[in-house]
Amino acid sequence: MRKLTYDDVVLINRRIGEDGTVQNSNLEFVMDMAEDIDGVVEYATTLLYEIPRAHSFTNGNKRTAFYAFATFLKLNGYVLRKEPRFNDKMARVINDIATGKARRLKVERMIRHMVKR
Repeated sequence: MRKLTYDDVVLINRRIGEDGTVQNSNLEFVMDMAEDIDGVVEYATTLLYEIPRAHSFTNGNKRTAFYAFATFLKLNGYVLRKEPRFNDKMARVINDIATGKARRLKVERMIRHMVKR
């Protein structure tokens, strides 16, 4: 399994049009936590769930989380099933994560349902 690095996530933040400035060490904590995870879905969940909660970047935390999540899946040969209203559903879930309304287990179940190899 190909995992993302701290530098990969910073680069993703830059590629979405932000400056890649990390405000705190929370991103290091997230990436260290993710390093110990072996399952693809569990790792993808960690990226999508923990990056916006860490709020490490000046701007673009939620978009960075989504693109890190999607990049990781693509690197490992997985694709997202584009269900009806996929974009709305993902935006709602990521907003719920960022505001503390989404539970990690629920997010992981959703991801299991929407990824395929």
